[in-house]
Amino acid sequence: MQLAGYPGSGFLDTRGVPADLLRVITHVEKRFAGSAATRLRLVGKAVACALPVAAVLAASALVAAGCGNSGLLAPVADSASVATLADFRTSDLGSPSAFDIVAGLAVRTDITSGWDFLYYVQPDGTLELRPRDMVLGGASGQGIQKVTESFEQLTEAPSGGYTTDKPLQVSQGDVLAVVSRSDPNFAVQCRYFMKMKITSVDTAAGTLTFRYLTNPNCEQRILAPGQGGG
Repeated sequence: MQLAGYPGSGFLDTRGVPADLLRVITHVEKRFAGSAATRLRLVGKAVACALPVAAVLAASALVAAGCGNSGLLAPVADSASVATLADFRTSDLGSPSAFDIVAGLAVRTDITSGWDFLYYVQPDGTLELRPRDMVLGGASGQGIQKVTESFEQLTEAPSGGYTTDKPLQVSQGDVLAVVSRSDPNFAVQCRYFMKMKITSVDTAAGTLTFRYLTNPNCEQRILAPGQGGG
């Protein structure tokens, strides 16, 4: 994220709030739960960590939030969410076949390129999760890997070892660690780590359902419910 011409241009309204700063605020409001005070601290951290130096200096009251202060990290949710993906190869266009970790949504690949992995069933019935870079090219850093721990035991995502450019064969019961592409709302690298467990596969319907839990903080690998980062 860049504030072109800051502070002389790019204002969204007469209150003098830069459009990109409003974008950060909106992102925090959507992504993080908690009190208004908590979200304000998170906005401060986002500004201090992500905006160009000139913008940060102009927002000196928020710079005090500082980068890397674990006291400002939002906690991982107390319970897992559930998502279902449809087979990319055989499903109709109206069915979401990819998952966007940044937004926490199952999405359709025909209307957005903002996703991190998709579900693909080979003609022989082999189930695959395909990383973003394998399908779209590039080097987003998004990746997936199987882990030996149970969903509950996986309290910290691995720092490396992610599959980024080839399909990963999966089956019901598998537990995986996943890292997102970098969040486009920030200028610096800001990926989110997630754990997931494939809970059911419906071969007739061509769908895969999984539980997942994501750390909502940039570059934080802690995946224990109720904790933030470290």
